[in-house]
Amino acid sequence: MLPDKKHNPPVVLLVHGDGAQDRWSDGGYLPLVNALVAQGIGVFSWDKPGVTASTGDWLAQTLRDRADEAVAALHVLRARPELKESRLGFLGFSQAGWVVPKASQRSTADFIVLIGPAINWREQGFYYMQQRLAMEGAEPSEITAAIARERVAYSQRFTPQTVIQPCSSRCTRDYFERRNALSDARQDIAAQHVSVMVLMGLRISMFPRRKH
Repeated sequence: MLPDKKHNPPVVLLVHGDGAQDRWSDGGYLPLVNALVAQGIGVFSWDKPGVTASTGDWLAQTLRDRADEAVAALHVLRARPELKESRLGFLGFSQAGWVVPKASQRSTADFIVLIGPAINWREQGFYYMQQRLAMEGAEPSEITAAIARERVAYSQRFTPQTVIQPCSSRCTRDYFERRNALSDARQDIAAQHVSVMVLMGLRISMFPRRKH
């Protein structure tokens, strides 16, 4: 979607977070898209594999596969004559925190914007577990012990050897999580050589605090 009557406008490529999302995230992106276009900024997005008109299966993807997809999309835009001198970059949400930094390094992106980006798959899971147990009223010592046990189990379940195993038949959510369980964006973020904007927000818990 390009703004009217603007020569070589900047364009953002939207990179989805988790889940089976179509190009406009079931309309959830449209307020942002309309605001960007009104400011003279073009927007490009696409359906995840297997969603609406797209072929394939997003559950069969690794985050590197998703980065390759984003790079291919940027190259398509670079080839368009009306965007020959445009600044092109990625705007990603949540899980795109693992995708966009990889894609940026392997493309000619001019900028990246990350909104609530994920950083480390394993540590994020432990954080959620810690918050859930706290909201359920667990004592700090109980939480510490539970996290320690989970760290051991995680290290045994997800190794460089297990995460590369293909799915046996139909790819499932468990398969997707196993393939990506060792994802860590810190090295990719540190290697960036383009302008980066990161937007984070305050966590608001949806778990009621237990009364004692």
